[in-house]
Amino acid sequence: MKGDFSRFTFRPANHYRSVRLQQGRVQLDADWNEQTEIQAHLAESAISDEIGPSGAPIDRAGFALQIQGGDIQIGPGNYYVDGILCENESTVPFTGQPDLPGAPRPSQAGLYVAYLDVWLRQVTALEQPALREVALGGPDTATRAKTVWQVKLERAGEINANLACPNFGPGWTPANAQSTGTLRAQPKPGAQNQGECLVPDPGGYRRLDNQLYRVEIRQPGPAGIATFVWSRDNGSVVTRLVDIAGNDLTVTEAGLDSYFSFAADQWVDLSDEGRVLRGEAGVLVQLDKVQGNVLTVKAWPNNTPLTMASFGSLPTVRRWDSPGAVTVTTGSYLDLGDDGIQIEFGSVEGGYYQTGDYWTIPARTQTLEHLADTNVIGGVDWPRDASGPTFQPRQGIHHHYAVLGLLSFDGTTWTVKSDCRPLFPPTTDLVNLFYLGGDGQEARPGNPLPQPLQVGVFNGMRPVAGATVQFVAPGASKVAATAAGLAAATNTLVATTDADGIASCTWQLDPTINSQQLVATLTSAVGNPIRNPTQIRFTANLSVASEVAYNPAGCSTLANAGVNNVQDAINQLCQAMAHEPAILIKDVQLVQPSQTLANDTTIPPSALASGIHALLDQPVDPLGIRGKPIGEVTLDLPFPATPAERESWAAPGIVGFQPIKLSGEFVADGALIAWTPSQATGAWLRDSLVKILTGLQQTAPLLVHFVLKGNFIWGQTNPNLYLDGEAFGVRAANGLTGLRLTGNGIRGGDFEMWFYLQVQPPAPSVTLQSLTINPSTVAGGTATQGTITLSGPAGPNGAAVSLASSNTSVATVQASVTIPANQNTVGFQINTLPATGLVSVPRTATITATFGGVTQSATITVR
Repeated sequence: MKGDFSRFTFRPANHYRSVRLQQGRVQLDADWNEQTEIQAHLAESAISDEIGPSGAPIDRAGFALQIQGGDIQIGPGNYYVDGILCENESTVPFTGQPDLPGAPRPSQAGLYVAYLDVWLRQVTALEQPALREVALGGPDTATRAKTVWQVKLERAGEINANLACPNFGPGWTPANAQSTGTLRAQPKPGAQNQGECLVPDPGGYRRLDNQLYRVEIRQPGPAGIATFVWSRDNGSVVTRLVDIAGNDLTVTEAGLDSYFSFAADQWVDLSDEGRVLRGEAGVLVQLDKVQGNVLTVKAWPNNTPLTMASFGSLPTVRRWDSPGAVTVTTGSYLDLGDDGIQIEFGSVEGGYYQTGDYWTIPARTQTLEHLADTNVIGGVDWPRDASGPTFQPRQGIHHHYAVLGLLSFDGTTWTVKSDCRPLFPPTTDLVNLFYLGGDGQEARPGNPLPQPLQVGVFNGMRPVAGATVQFVAPGASKVAATAAGLAAATNTLVATTDADGIASCTWQLDPTINSQQLVATLTSAVGNPIRNPTQIRFTANLSVASEVAYNPAGCSTLANAGVNNVQDAINQLCQAMAHEPAILIKDVQLVQPSQTLANDTTIPPSALASGIHALLDQPVDPLGIRGKPIGEVTLDLPFPATPAERESWAAPGIVGFQPIKLSGEFVADGALIAWTPSQATGAWLRDSLVKILTGLQQTAPLLVHFVLKGNFIWGQTNPNLYLDGEAFGVRAANGLTGLRLTGNGIRGGDFEMWFYLQVQPPAPSVTLQSLTINPSTVAGGTATQGTITLSGPAGPNGAAVSLASSNTSVATVQASVTIPANQNTVGFQINTLPATGLVSVPRTATITATFGGVTQSATITVR
């Protein structure tokens, strides 16, 4: 920070929380600045501890990289790097970044890592004139510390390099970007007594003014290559460069006073906004003389004169007090002029210095021994230990880096390969792994569990798609995404969540373990933080009757047999149980059309409106059925069905079904039980339901249940003979569920089957497309051919097209012609009549065809 400051006193190790002013005391710039540094340190540390080295808020994630118009675009939003907030208000192109003018776009093909370089820049009224208060006449006041963010590219390898975001995790820095050089300062030691007539040099700081010395690196590199300059006033003597004419530099002002001014033989640095933002050193020249606002340069570097065109916006001239650029050396102290201050650069192997690295050294003309800081020795304020002044890393410039993504460049086209930005939600909105379903199931050995195991990954209330969940089951279990994949599966499956944040698996149990557990582990959440619990356990059991306990206390027969499990109990009961006689169902039929109503099939609503017949193997008592609730027909209607209902219940679609019991009557006629819907129900099924479903565009089939209650249906001649209606599903063709009708040898038992109603969408309408005549010019008395074409195939009954001639004295056609079913064209004959008398001009007639309200015509000419 180049500014007119007294010193910088903030040290994180002091653990200061705030600066407290006292009444009637002197107020110093260092106190105010330390308070701002304490606040910034606390804020950035808290943010870093909360979100990590870098990250973007999930709802306002900034700095997304996109390719538009062949250029890399940087998206708007916020991003945090080491706790520092970076804000981008709008989309900007890579080459048009506000804080990186002239950003170079690489030309070499390869894989590039795009990263943020974040640092603080000192902004004064020279760079931002609005900081001056014009009401006070424009004096220089406070400065500002600005957050600078720059998106840069570094080639990481060939275009097909096997690199991903984890290769550039926390701690990654661009090549040659680290700064490891150190420096220490001390007062110049006093000289030894050379004789009684000579006063020895007492050493220490010897100037009359309190100063803040600045040592700043110009040329980067290790010791022996790097160079530095130094200033007694923190490099704060700077002015705006207005013009260059030969060796004369015209500036806005040559100095505020005799001290803060430019003078002959001084060294000055010519720079501009672009060089500062790019981290480049300016042009260092020595002044020959100063006259008013004109500074004259002794000689240009390499004897190449510069002009204003050599500089970009906001060109400046800054004064340094060193004799030009000095080479960085190690192992011994260097004097900063004859001011009594010495510095030494650290000799750590591998020490590297970057352009802009700086150290500040407060120097004081006096020290009050009873009050002085133990670090202030001989007028030089520098950290010390028992052995003397200690080497310190640079005070700045501190660059903070965060990888944004990986881009590939084939020499022509840029492509975003990976987005490496970690996204974070609010602290109350972190990612969780939830149980959704599938726990506590049973399955027979060799069979998969009937339902999949499901877990959900959510960021607060938002599903996380693409998160990784690992399912691990014990022993010889098999885990796959679907039942079809079990044949080649192992006991481990890695799944990713879908758009709803759900990951699932199908589990086939180890046939040798009765009770088993599967563990689902959330291993990654697509850059989002993971919040416990990250594991969910599912328990399942083998469905083995011999493992199910049975207490025979209520059955003396089983108790005497020593039965203690379900398998043995069933075996004993089967041996002791005789099959009881019963009434069985042989078939279920529709009334109109007369056909078997198979389980799991689909029929139109009109077919249900005709009624249902259940055919039995024996007659039943009609008096025990008529007017009794011995059965029911229920229809499951979707809910919510209408847009108004969906809006009222805030439902995105159908969320469930409402069963309604259809009104109708059961009657018995010998070995037949008939269900007939009421007159209103029949009309509703035939007409209203069809219209409603058609209007709602409800094409999905509706589920219908047909139930007979066997315990209340008895024989006509034997009231102890009941309907054994137990039906068992069997595998049928096309994935349907057939029925094995009926009975299980046990007295009574309800009969239940299901089928579906579906409204068929109306067939697309067919219209008359064209009428053609070939040939259309003939001699009178000859016939020609007409052709009619429809827009689509005719229906099952064909299509009757009406024909007519506008002049039957010229041409005649038949009254109509029928296009055969499933055909879309037909030909017909046109008969012409010879002329009567002397006719010298051709005669015409218009032939018209009409179908479905559409008429097409063609003209025939008869010579």
